[in-house]
Amino acid sequence: MKIYWLLLLMVLSSTCSFARHIAGGELYYTYTGPDPSNAANSVYTITLRLFRECNSSGPTLESEQATVGIYEGDILFRTLPIPRVSDVNTISLNTASFPCLVGNVGACYQVALYSASIVLPNSTIGYTLSRLGCCRVDFISNLSVPTSVGSNYVTKIPGRIALAGGTNSSPQFNVKDTALICSQKRFTLDFGAIDPDSDSLTYSFCDAFTSPGGGGGTNTQPPNTLSQIPLPYRAPTVAPTRLDLLLA
Repeated sequence: MKIYWLLLLMVLSSTCSFARHIAGGELYYTYTGPDPSNAANSVYTITLRLFRECNSSGPTLESEQATVGIYEGDILFRTLPIPRVSDVNTISLNTASFPCLVGNVGACYQVALYSASIVLPNSTIGYTLSRLGCCRVDFISNLSVPTSVGSNYVTKIPGRIALAGGTNSSPQFNVKDTALICSQKRFTLDFGAIDPDSDSLTYSFCDAFTSPGGGGGTNTQPPNTLSQIPLPYRAPTVAPTRLDLLLA
């Protein structure tokens, strides 16, 4: 059985609404087809979605473009600027939708979509895509560092060894929204996903990643070596905030 995997990630909880910047995001890709001018290359569409709390005192979402590093192995292969392709949309959640909430509680998120096409050589080992930035929301309850924790959204394009010469697109979650969760109350979240290649999907929780030095800015330039530093989880209640889809 061939196993190849790809990630989408989400920040699951925070204890209060004082936000620095990024409340969550996902990075995924679609195989478009072979390069018409060179059969040894393939064309992909890379897409990034970012969530930001509306009332954040931190930086705004990138107005023109975000930057994604493309790594072959752990070495930077190239840097890809991906332009914003949509207006900033707003998602508002309040007590009307969540009766278990007490008081005038609500949440507002801005959402931006970035996308670009890229031609990549057909690698035997594949590529890792990484978008670094600052900062996750402040006071996430399961982190030992309360503020200025960076974000790193990662996905993998499997190499020809894993794919046995085939091609691959990443799965995508069905729900493109967010949710409020009431403390000590039962809840359900739909993590259903669709894979365009009809691969079977399984799920696992893993460590999410931060940016070196907290990210520095909204559009951190990719370093020459792939960074995958786990978030500083708080002991003993370490609870990962990244959800991986495993394709088999």
